[in-house]
Amino acid sequence: MVPDAATIVQRRHLLRTVIRLLALGLLGWFLIDLGRAAAQAGFSWGARWHIRDDTFALLPPLVMAGLLLVFEKRLTAWLAPLPRAGCPKCG
Repeated sequence: MVPDAATIVQRRHLLRTVIRLLALGLLGWFLIDLGRAAAQAGFSWGARWHIRDDTFALLPPLVMAGLLLVFEKRLTAWLAPLPRAGCPKCG
């Protein structure tokens, strides 16, 4: 059964909501880890941050959230495609 346009729009809206919530969760994970790293470093307003070996371990959730938000439209179009109405042989 080929879904109609309204069903596809509803699916895409749901997928966009899920992708945005996932990105928000990843950003929250990043901020929690950043706060934990600041607390372990004894962060105060006058102190300087030094790049430690584990500082770059904070970046993957931030990068993943950014990629999800940048490619949100492409992901939803790929996960909920429009049906093709034409003949696959002649177009």
